[in-house]
Amino acid sequence: MGFIKDLLGNNDKRKIIGYGHKDEGMFGSLSIYSKDFNEQYAEKVAIFLHKMKRAELKDKNEDYMSTLRYWYTIPYPHDLHLLLIKEGYYTKSDINNILNAKTIPQLKDLAKELNITIKGKKDELVSQLESQMSDNNKNELLNKSRLYILSDKGNSYLNQHSDFVTLAEHYMWNITQKDLDDFRRNNPNYSVYEIAESILLKRISHSLSIGLNNYSSSTCHCLAELYNELGNSRESLKFYIGLLLLDINMTHFQNEEFYESYVNSVKDAYSNESYGVLPPGIIKTVLDNKRLIDEKIIQEAYDSVKNCSKIYLTSTEFDNMIHDLIETDKIDEKKYLKLIVNRL
Repeated sequence: MGFIKDLLGNNDKRKIIGYGHKDEGMFGSLSIYSKDFNEQYAEKVAIFLHKMKRAELKDKNEDYMSTLRYWYTIPYPHDLHLLLIKEGYYTKSDINNILNAKTIPQLKDLAKELNITIKGKKDELVSQLESQMSDNNKNELLNKSRLYILSDKGNSYLNQHSDFVTLAEHYMWNITQKDLDDFRRNNPNYSVYEIAESILLKRISHSLSIGLNNYSSSTCHCLAELYNELGNSRESLKFYIGLLLLDINMTHFQNEEFYESYVNSVKDAYSNESYGVLPPGIIKTVLDNKRLIDEKIIQEAYDSVKNCSKIYLTSTEFDNMIHDLIETDKIDEKKYLKLIVNRL
């Protein structure tokens, strides 16, 4: 349990509870967690296995990618990697994976060193090398390699804890494992994406009703990306279009001078002349999918956010704004901001 104490902090008063396993030697460090941190540790193990499905064992913690240490707060990735290898969550890589992990220049250097002629794309280089290498060459490469891949045990753990990975990859959802568990008490068969959809829709409805426009915009963006990931292009586009309404509606400039000052500061900050009030990334996404835009989806987008405490553009004006975008590939922000200013 020394590793766990180092990873999570030593607190002798904290009660240690079982997590589905009895005493299994070193494996106890993965299956028995502190009462306060069991979920947190399981999450970090799952994230590590997901991010490092095929990875070399490094010499020290600092040699691992910084996102593990700083973004996912896994302070000792080398220690964790070594532990997972010892416990059978990884297995030593085979020749094919070792070769595939190399760059094309590295493969050509190896071929030159072994006096093997290879040509073609990377998969062809790997195939030619693997078929022409002698058994001695392969054994030597295997012995030198520190590359490990997930074992059946590692893949099984990852599959069982996939929700942790999904939530970590979608941190903008601001949904916790507890949120999932609470939801599944009444809906046990819901997937993490179905739960996220339900929570986000309820969240945006509530935030719009009480006038939390900034929060609504963030949640709207999450829904747009969620539907896009699920392949529901139309529903995704609806929320991206709704974002344009929310974003321009939240912009309260007393006059054109304030607007010009804001836009110039944004352009300087991002060194991009295309920046204005409306995010260029959202505009590009809408334009890339404009073949899907019709009157119905524009109205649905407007309706999805119209419960906001103060929407300053009418449905017709918003419809005109989106048609301006479709026809000219841009939005005359000043035109619609003037309408908003006059109604403040």
